[in-house]
Amino acid sequence: MEIRIPADQIYPATHGKEGAVNGIMKMNDGKQYAFADLYEFKNTTGIIIKSMTSYVIEI
Repeated sequence: MEIRIPADQIYPATHGKEGAVNGIMKMNDGKQYAFADLYEFKNTTGIIIKSMTSYVIEI
């Protein structure tokens, strides 16, 4: 299964120890899914992820 996430469909945002990204995944079978990932980093350098929450819905 191949998943394609076009670069123009990804919207990142960060501030301090928190970050988020959302976008649309397009599958080979034509289905599309909207997603959002929320990150909390261990420190402000953003190298180690302390926690992550993801949401995915079919659109």
